Amino acid sequence: DPVESSLVQQASAVTIDSTTTTFAIGFDPVELDSITELVSAEVGPIKLTNVAPEETSPFLFREIMPAGLVTAIEVAIAGAGGSADVVVDTIALVPQQKALAFDSFRSAEVSSGWLDVTIINDLFIPLGAPIVVEVRDSTGTPLFDLQWDTEIGVGDSATRTQDLSGMTLPGALLIVVSGTSNGSQGDTVAVTAGDLDSGFRTRVAARDLEVSQTDAIVPAQTIRDTSAIDLEPSDTIIEVAVLRSGYLSIAITNDLPLTGQVSLTIPSLYLESVDSVFRQNFALQTGSYTVPGSDLAGWSISMSAAVQELRYHYGITTDDTDPQFVTLAQSDLVELDLAIGNITLSQITGQIETQTILDSGDIDIESDSQILRASISLGTIEIGIQNRIGGESLVQIIVPELSRGGSLLDMVLEVSPGARNHVIDLSGYELVPVSVADQRLTYTTETITQSGFYTYDLLDSIAVDVRMSELIFDAITGFVSQEDIVEEYVIELDSETKVERAVIEAGEVRLTIRNFIGLEASVELKIAELARGESGLVVSFPLTPSTEPQVRRVDIAGFELNLPLEDQRIHYTSTLAIPSDELLSLTLEDSITVDVFIDTLRLSALTGVVESFEVALEPVEQAISPLPEDMVGFDFANVEITLDFDADITVPVLLDLTLEAQAGDGVVRTASVTGWNIVDSATVVIPDAAELVNIRPERILAYGRAHIGGAGTVTSAQGIAGVLAVRAPLELEIGPDALIITDPRRITGAAVADMVSEDIEEILLFVEYANDFEFGATLRVLMSRDTLLLREGDGEVLVDSLVLRPAGFGLDSVRLNDARLDLFNQDSMYVQAHLRLLGRTGENGEPVPARFLSTDTLKLSLYGRLEYLMNGADLVGGGR
Repeated sequence: DPVESSLVQQASAVTIDSTTTTFAIGFDPVELDSITELVSAEVGPIKLTNVAPEETSPFLFREIMPAGLVTAIEVAIAGAGGSADVVVDTIALVPQQKALAFDSFRSAEVSSGWLDVTIINDLFIPLGAPIVVEVRDSTGTPLFDLQWDTEIGVGDSATRTQDLSGMTLPGALLIVVSGTSNGSQGDTVAVTAGDLDSGFRTRVAARDLEVSQTDAIVPAQTIRDTSAIDLEPSDTIIEVAVLRSGYLSIAITNDLPLTGQVSLTIPSLYLESVDSVFRQNFALQTGSYTVPGSDLAGWSISMSAAVQELRYHYGITTDDTDPQFVTLAQSDLVELDLAIGNITLSQITGQIETQTILDSGDIDIESDSQILRASISLGTIEIGIQNRIGGESLVQIIVPELSRGGSLLDMVLEVSPGARNHVIDLSGYELVPVSVADQRLTYTTETITQSGFYTYDLLDSIAVDVRMSELIFDAITGFVSQEDIVEEYVIELDSETKVERAVIEAGEVRLTIRNFIGLEASVELKIAELARGESGLVVSFPLTPSTEPQVRRVDIAGFELNLPLEDQRIHYTSTLAIPSDELLSLTLEDSITVDVFIDTLRLSALTGVVESFEVALEPVEQAISPLPEDMVGFDFANVEITLDFDADITVPVLLDLTLEAQAGDGVVRTASVTGWNIVDSATVVIPDAAELVNIRPERILAYGRAHIGGAGTVTSAQGIAGVLAVRAPLELEIGPDALIITDPRRITGAAVADMVSEDIEEILLFVEYANDFEFGATLRVLMSRDTLLLREGDGEVLVDSLVLRPAGFGLDSVRLNDARLDLFNQDSMYVQAHLRLLGRTGENGEPVPARFLSTDTLKLSLYGRLEYLMNGADLVGGGR
């Protein structure tokens, strides 16, 4: 049928290719003010080692007793010859003073501590009570006194303790002892001159001394403190942060006359990779100096968001000054000047100070055209933002070359952590590039970070992908230079017949064109499915600005039409070429219309899917030869009846065929096939053919119809022819009454008669057989002088009911020792074999059909053996 279609060719193919611009917005460095702290480490209360006991020189009897008493005892001793028994009365002691000095300190202002004074009585009489020990400084100024209110026996000692808190204890003391002696308490005692030189000692020891100032050998002192450094108030608030940079410096001013070691720990600083807080140990020297600093890049800082402070603690351990004496007061101090400067952050969990980041860049225009001004009918800008820094920000993007209604493209995007896309529909926007010579768009961005607690990765960035899709215009002013505008269209072929290849005998393509774009242009029409040789149909023609119809006719006789079977559409393209060297103003909604009309199509050949039609088959008759009359109880088992077709078309031919077998006695049998595709299989096989042949038909008649249609190749000159063939090889089924009787066979008995005499009593007749058949048989052999008797089934029975095994070789024998021996004395005899076939049975004894082929054989051989009993006298040489 005629084919027609219309197309509209618009100049809207003037486009700008899609383009992608990628840039990154990075935060300015987040800095902290320098963290400084002047740490004043006072010595505090000074702990002295316990003072080892120091003893005064002895207070002798001669010194502490009145002189008259001592003289009287001396006279008594002398008069008694060196030892006298005397009574010493209770008497007041003469006060005595002894000096005592400590080795470990010269003076000490005691905050707390104890002085133990012990009296050791080496006298020959008890001492006291009371006994008073007065402790004075080296100038005699009393410090304190101690009193013993109980007697100290001979050889005993007693101790009193003085609390030194608030006292200034000199290193040199005067010990003044006074009091009473109870004497011998009325008892006589033996006294020698040596006893008069006995006395008592005072021992002084200081312990648990904690002093505020001293001139002493100072043991190791420990100064410890824990505190925090407050950060300067800032909009940046840290919970946890990783330092991008930072440097800790420490300056020491040590006014102490002491050296030692300093240990500084800052728990707020830690190195996560080794799970360790910041620690630094260094030597304490006298004077002012600095210690090596520490690079804190990579260290983490942790603090409370509510209290921005850097916690630290330190420990100072001084060296023992032994043997040197030093003057030291508890208010003396060591100053540690701590400073962390150049602090910038790489990561932070907390709040950062609001930043404003400005950026700008270009968006290139990819087009061969040079645009002065254009109205966008279709296009988008897709902005993909991936915030890898964290936190929330506002990003303002301005593109001044895009405007709508007098307003520039100006958008503010909310940026949250993660990825987010924003799509701006550009339909209705006007595009004005920087210039005709500079086909660019520009953009500026202003990013303002928002306050709030977040986790920031300050070394990363906010990645921005600006993808401007292909822009399509409905109006343009500029130099349009681009590829020709190509539109594709299709024509649907609506028919049951599907064309894959068709040769066109006659036909015409008529084109009617109208130009509404108001420009000179050229149009080229291509139909790929219509070809002659290797070239498709191509029609080119120039267009004037006139809107009057312009007609072109193309003869397509001799062309071929080639289509996919699954896509019955003719595709054609229309190419519009517009001049590129003129400054044009186009309203791209205007168009060129082309009406396509294909008429008077006539085909000479077709490859494809043919619409179905039907052809009646001429009846075919086949005569059938009869079976041999003497084959009783046999049926053909393998009969093949075929109808062989010769068709030079490849379109499917579905055959409905009936075969009718007609026997001489009027019996009729039929068999049919339906829907047989003779293109796939040119030989039609008739089912149940044996039922047709086994009625012993005289002829077989074939008739039916062919349905032609479907995929393939056909011409009007092609046809279909068939030949009926009946093939029935001698492969027969054996019925229960199957019997084979051989023709009578003449044997000459003269030779046998010469050997068989009346003296022969017995002949052993051998029956040897070779059976190729898959069934057995029972053998009956008749013998007679007259063939007529054999044909009637009469005669002498030579072998009766001998069983022959199937598919095998056998040898059996029959003894002839009766009247049957006389049969061999005839000149001429006939033998005939009767084989009653034994059909096969199944496992349960049921009959199973047995078959044989004409090439199978059963060979029978009959031969005899005679035995003689010879008289020995008749033998040459005698004997038996």
